[in-house]
Amino acid sequence: MIDHIWTALVMLSSWNLVLTIAICSVYGLFVGAVPGLTATMAAALLVPFTFFMDPLPALVAIVTMEAMAIFAGDIPAALVRIPGTPSSAAYTDDSYELTKQGKAELVLGVDVVTSAIGGLMGAVVLMTSAPLLAEVALKFTSFEYFWLAALGLSVPGSAASPPSSRSPSATKIGAPRTTASSSVTNAGRTSVSGAIGGRRPVHTMPPASNTAPIMPGAPPMIPRLP
Repeated sequence: MIDHIWTALVMLSSWNLVLTIAICSVYGLFVGAVPGLTATMAAALLVPFTFFMDPLPALVAIVTMEAMAIFAGDIPAALVRIPGTPSSAAYTDDSYELTKQGKAELVLGVDVVTSAIGGLMGAVVLMTSAPLLAEVALKFTSFEYFWLAALGLSVPGSAASPPSSRSPSATKIGAPRTTASSSVTNAGRTSVSGAIGGRRPVHTMPPASNTAPIMPGAPPMIPRLP
């Protein structure tokens, strides 16, 4: 692992990657510091540009932008009591109270240091546990996915403060409208139901009778040309 880390550091020292890190840091700083612009939205806007980049600069750009945007969300949270990103909402009141006491520099300093420490610790945990998590994820069946979805649907109701019936009711209304079936066969076609508004199924594979094998002995996947 040490050899891989050293190789990565050498690769990151090239001028094009340093320039990519600088540009994406400014981009992430702007997005995170503007309330209403989230890091997820910034990543969605950046991904199309990465299609025209090499794999390593593209990965560096996304990771740099995401890390900077998450930290930059603490700036408006501490100064104007408006979290720049949803992840900064948990300690917005505390940061703002310290800012009113004249400790804005201390708040932002703690934010940047803890963000860096958390990011490094998360990277280490990911490098060590990703292979194990991949093995566990490959063993998931429909039962595990069902209970995982049930856990996600139960969180809004249990986290509501004060407890009320609005969160469970909203979950019951929204869940059927945002549920997509993963493997529904209809007249020889594999379809996925609309993710919004329960629209008509969208066919993703042509019928098997109109397909030709990729190679001898392979299952039919490619439609025949007329």
